[in-house]
Amino acid sequence: IGAVCNNAEIVNSQLRGQPTEGALLAIAMKMNIPHLREQFYREREWPFSHENKWMAVQCAPKYNPNEIRLYIKGCIEQILKLSKRYLHQGAAVQLTDEKHREFMADSNQLAAKGLRILAMATGTSFEDLTYVGMVGIIDPERPQVEQAVAQLKAGGVIVKMITGDAEKTAKAIALRLKIYHSNDLSVSGEDLDHMSAADIRNIVSQASVFYRVSPKHKLTIVK
Repeated sequence: IGAVCNNAEIVNSQLRGQPTEGALLAIAMKMNIPHLREQFYREREWPFSHENKWMAVQCAPKYNPNEIRLYIKGCIEQILKLSKRYLHQGAAVQLTDEKHREFMADSNQLAAKGLRILAMATGTSFEDLTYVGMVGIIDPERPQVEQAVAQLKAGGVIVKMITGDAEKTAKAIALRLKIYHSNDLSVSGEDLDHMSAADIRNIVSQASVFYRVSPKHKLTIVK
């Protein structure tokens, strides 16, 4: 799914496209399936948006053009919300609340290590999706970031993190960069949607990490 629902390319060991999608292609190459996407006709694409937090493609294998399926990847909260079943030992099983919580717990464990989590699902339509699993991707900070943060703080600048990542991932990275401490406040983009302008002004001065935010939220915070 990660290789088919993907617009990146790796040509002569050089990535063309988004690093996250490049990482998924690299996984496929290491599994000796480097040209998987070329085996499908793509009929439609739903690009990633900060509102939906997922990308989907409608494809059919070239050996059977009538077998049309959806392949979707995105943040695990949204993918699980859309899925009615999950893949278990090769069979699609009803996705219960208990399994939903179990998958979220697995995701949180990976995210707490600073990994970016992508969940994946497939089905014949958006009403017929089966969750198949997640991947955790290392997105390391550039070497100079920690030093830059330290210099800013030494100069009296209050540093905050604003990111589209999940809460656990954002906190783990911010903790590593000494932007966040265990008792600091963190706020989601969804939280901001339910706040008044006055509340936002207050929370911006208090919070160290803003997670799952869209460009719209970033503009609101900066203002």
